[in-house]
This record gives sequence, C-alpha cells and structure tokens, in this order.
Amino acid sequence: MGDGAYNALSDAEKKQHADILTIVTQASGKATLVFENLITRASDTNEDTWIDRFTKTNYNDLLDLYPDMLPEDAKKELAKDFDDDAKKILEMWDPLKQQLDNYDKNKAKLDELTNTDLTEQKKIVDEFDAEKATQEQKDAYIRAFAEITVNSDAITALYADMAAKEYLSGVAFQDGTLADFFTQDRSKVASDITALYPLIASLSEGQRAGLDFVTLSDLIMFSATNSEVYKSASIDGLETTSVYEGVDRDI
Repeated sequence: MGDGAYNALSDAEKKQHADILTIVTQASGKATLVFENLITRASDTNEDTWIDRFTKTNYNDLLDLYPDMLPEDAKKELAKDFDDDAKKILEMWDPLKQQLDNYDKNKAKLDELTNTDLTEQKKIVDEFDAEKATQEQKDAYIRAFAEITVNSDAITALYADMAAKEYLSGVAFQDGTLADFFTQDRSKVASDITALYPLIASLSEGQRAGLDFVTLSDLIMFSATNSEVYKSASIDGLETTSVYEGVDRDI
C-alpha cells in the first residue's frame, strides 16, 4: 500500500495496516524481541554456520589477515577489531557454562516432568463448557489449565537447554569438543581473551550486531537449527497472535 492510499484511511482502518517501522515501534516488547532474534538468526548463509567457521579458524589465521604488518602491530589491529565484542561474549560465559553443566540435572528433571500424571487436569480442560460451567468449575478449569501449561513450558525449556549440550558435544574442537571449550571456567578464558577472537571473526556482521540482545546460547542454537530444519518445519496447526497483543496503540 502506498503512502497516498494509507493516508486516506480512517484512524480505525489504519490500525489494520502498517509499515515495518510502525509494527516494530508499536508491537509488544515480546514481539520486538522475537523480531530481533529472527533478524539475527537470518543474518548467516545457508552454506555454513559460524560454528563451522569457528572450528576452522585460529588466532594465527587472523594474524595472517595483516601480512604487511609487524606481528605486534597486527595483534594491536586484531584487538581493535575484536576485543570489545569478545568482552560481550565473556559476559555471557557463565550463564552458558551453567546451562551446559546442568545437563544431567536437567535430564532428571525432564524425566520427572514427562512422567507427571496430568490425566485429571486434561479431563477437566477437555470437558469444560464455558456456557454451562459453575464458578467452581471455572476455577477448577483455570487451575488445571495453568498446571498443564506450566508443565509443558518447563519441558520445552529443558529440551532447549539440553539441546545446546548435545549439539556442542558432537562438534570436534582442538583436543576435545566445543562442549569442553564452552565449559571452561570464565577466569581461564578471561586470562587470554584472544581465544575468543576467532569466535567473533566467525560471526556474520548481523550476528555481531546482535550481540547486545541475543545470548551465547541463542547463537549456538542458530547453528544447531540449520537450513534443513527450517525447510522441514510446518506451520500447520499453529495459532496466530497479534504483535500488538497487550498494547494500547492509541497512546
């Protein structure tokens, strides 16, 4: 829709249409975070991932990018190019390490949640009739629905946390795996932050720009969910929701 046609609409009609700027500025906070995440996710090629590039790159490779410089000058140039973003990765280190270290605990918790008997709660939800329900039945429905939702959300979160460890454990790196690399103590990594320069160099420009609002765990899962996963994904049965949900757009 062009500006002329859009400007001719009434205020009520304009709410049914929007350009990308309006959507982003008026959307809910949750929707905006989703936009940022997806834009960062889409900023890499389908040919390889930053993980692929990282496992094939080391600090000396980066120094080779400055063949006309003395080694000390090249190191200073690398620091100028990568140090700030490497520090951002370092700030994300402990949460990821804790997530990876908690794999066995999360697996036990997952087993417990998946074996939780919610038969009665599901029966209450399935048989609920909003038009005929008494207040007591409505209260029971709310409690049952909440218990089912909390259980489902917790299971989903645990699967996501565990997926990162399983993925990294399958990627060879140096004398071990990337799981070994990312479970090093933060202090060890901080003592020689140049070890993170190849990681930063392996990110796309969009991913580097996204370091202010995505986590290290997010970046890893971007690589774990490659193009084949997206191609096989189905939107059948998914419920739609408004990006303006919970927002008073008249303000």
